[in-house]
Amino acid sequence: MIRIVLRYLLSGIPAPPPLGVYLWATLSVLLFGTLNLLFKAELWPTTPAVPRLLEWATVLAALAAVLQALAWGWQWLQAYTGPGWLRRLASAVYMGGALLGLLIWLLGAVGWAMTVSRR
Repeated sequence: MIRIVLRYLLSGIPAPPPLGVYLWATLSVLLFGTLNLLFKAELWPTTPAVPRLLEWATVLAALAAVLQALAWGWQWLQAYTGPGWLRRLASAVYMGGALLGLLIWLLGAVGWAMTVSRR
């Protein structure tokens, strides 16, 4: 009985679309910027302007990664062909997670901006 229900619910789940080259580029900038924040003194001891530039790049790459991941997930969700009520439930959960992700980014960006303004 449970197998039949699960087969019915999971039958319409498509394979996730491939990650775009822009998302990979954004994630690489985010990784490089994060490493810059961790090893700032070792990487840029003689160029004080570069860490600030890479801080900005990290914050903007985090926003771009959130937005691109949202678009990727939404594209995947739209390809779902299962029951309509499950698609609406998944859409509602997805939108809640999207708003939560953007709120977390916004709070992080505001906190970062406050620490930058104190320097």
